[in-house]
Amino acid sequence: HNSNLNFGTEDCYMSVWAYGGGNSQCLMVKERPDTDAHGSMMMFQDSNVYKFYFRCNGQNSWGTVTSNTEFGTHWIHCFLVRRGSNVEGYCNGIYQGNASFAGSSGDGGSVAAEVAIGSRVINSFQTPFSGRLALAKIGQGAPVEADIQRIYADERKLFYPNSKCSLYGSSDDIKTMAYDKSTDILHLGTSSGRSDFVGLNRINNTTTSTTTAISAAGGLVAEA
Repeated sequence: HNSNLNFGTEDCYMSVWAYGGGNSQCLMVKERPDTDAHGSMMMFQDSNVYKFYFRCNGQNSWGTVTSNTEFGTHWIHCFLVRRGSNVEGYCNGIYQGNASFAGSSGDGGSVAAEVAIGSRVINSFQTPFSGRLALAKIGQGAPVEADIQRIYADERKLFYPNSKCSLYGSSDDIKTMAYDKSTDILHLGTSSGRSDFVGLNRINNTTTSTTTAISAAGGLVAEA
C-alpha cells in the first residue's frame, strides 16, 4: 500500500493486458488483506468471460459488469473504470456495460488496501493466474471511452511479432530529442545511439552515440 491508492470517493481506474488463464482467476485487484467486505476493485475471469467488480467501504455486495468477451489464447486489453456510483468495463476498447454500487469510499476503511496482479490480496482467495499479464496500471480519474480506445490502439502494437518498445542499448538517459510531424516519428538520442519511435513502437535505431542535438523534418534527420 501507499497513499496514492487512497482514491476515496473520487473516480479511478485499472487496466491490464491478459492472455489465457482459467475460470475463477483474478487478473488484478485492489483490496484490503483481511476481508472482501470493504472497498475493492477487481478484474476477474469466470464463466469463460471477463468480469469487472467494484465495492465501496462497508458494503456487502459488488457492482458487477459481465463482459461479452471470452478469454483464451489471445491478448485482450481489460479496463475498469469507477465513474461516480457506477463501475464500467471495457475489452479491447469496446464498452461492455456498467453496474451501480452502493456507498461512496472505495478505500479499505480501517485497513489499508493493497494491489495484487495475478492473484487476490486475501490469502484465502489466492489462486495464481495461469496465463500471462502485461502493462498493469491503476490510477485516479475516469478516462472516457475515446481515451480508452486510444490506449488500446497504441498499446496493441506492442504485442505484434518482433515489436520493440524500449530505447536501444543500455542507457535510458535521453540527452536530446526531435519530433518530425511530417512522418509522426519521435527521435530520441542517448549515449547508445538514436532510437526512432512511432507511438510506443521503436521502428529503427542507430548505434552511434547521440548526445548533443537532433533535428528532424520532412523525413530527414541531422544529429550531432
